[in-house]
Amino acid sequence: MIRAYLELHKAELRPMDLDLAAYICVSCTEALTHGAVVDSPEKLNDGNVDAFINEVTTLITRYLK
Repeated sequence: MIRAYLELHKAELRPMDLDLAAYICVSCTEALTHGAVVDSPEKLNDGNVDAFINEVTTLITRYLK
């Protein structure tokens, strides 16, 4: 699904290998989320969830653009 989305927007993206880019986006998001849940659950408390989501979004979009 991520790969298909990237394909639709490939003219706007920096990575040329969309399969690799999709893998990196999914892997980073999963790793950060897993790490926060297991190692630092306070990062996902009520006031922190939006900040966490914003930071992960910034990471991924800056990689892609």
